[in-house]
Amino acid sequence: MALTASVVIGGCRPARPRPALPPTLPAADRLLATVATRRQAHTSLRGLAHISYERAEEREGSRHAVVVVPPDRFRLEVLSPLGAVAVVTCDGRELAVWVRRERRTYRGPATAASVEAYTGLPIGVADVASVLLGLPPERHMTGSPTVVRDEEVGLIRLRAPIEGGRQEIWFAPDSQLPVASETPLGAGRVLRVELTDYRTIDGVAFPLGIDMRLIPDGGRIRVRYEPPTIGAAIAEDLFAFPVRPGVEEARLDRYLTGDEP
Repeated sequence: MALTASVVIGGCRPARPRPALPPTLPAADRLLATVATRRQAHTSLRGLAHISYERAEEREGSRHAVVVVPPDRFRLEVLSPLGAVAVVTCDGRELAVWVRRERRTYRGPATAASVEAYTGLPIGVADVASVLLGLPPERHMTGSPTVVRDEEVGLIRLRAPIEGGRQEIWFAPDSQLPVASETPLGAGRVLRVELTDYRTIDGVAFPLGIDMRLIPDGGRIRVRYEPPTIGAAIAEDLFAFPVRPGVEEARLDRYLTGDEP
């Protein structure tokens, strides 16, 4: 699985009763305000998570140190008992991937193509930051949203027209927290995000479980956080990976096309 290939539940519980859908649906503006308020509150995140990358028959997972600052900065360190075996940084302009055993740093622009190199999902860096912060990808609406009952899954469904199609966000009927979203990426592909296991952390409800997958037949990323710190000050230099003596530099776009660095 691209770069991840080089670096790297049991139990049954009775199902909880599903909350009933309310007789009167909340207004679209109210649901959107819930997401906007959460976006304003999630000014940064620092924590540990088990992240697994799945594509076709491949599955690789490990413990990561995660740091995120919206709208488009993040740092992921793939951890081992001997320290970090890989580091991914994005400062909103450049995406860098350092692989310890290769003694090489791959660099490319902060684009969806660069993200695809190590995740298998062609999503923009702002979407990566939003999802790691426990939020749906942010999109500008091009028309009026609508709210409907999704009886099949027992959730409130908001449909918002956006450039290139329609973004859909599902909300829990009791808490009205976002629990899933589907966002078109172009070329018939859709990014499905699921947000689960909400806990109150630093006064904010945050989902410790986050799943991303590409519909119809793309890869999947599963994130399982330990309770993170939200809203702490983060040093800006964490999001850029410096050139290191003795470490080869390679262009990420050449890696993707199979050319020699």
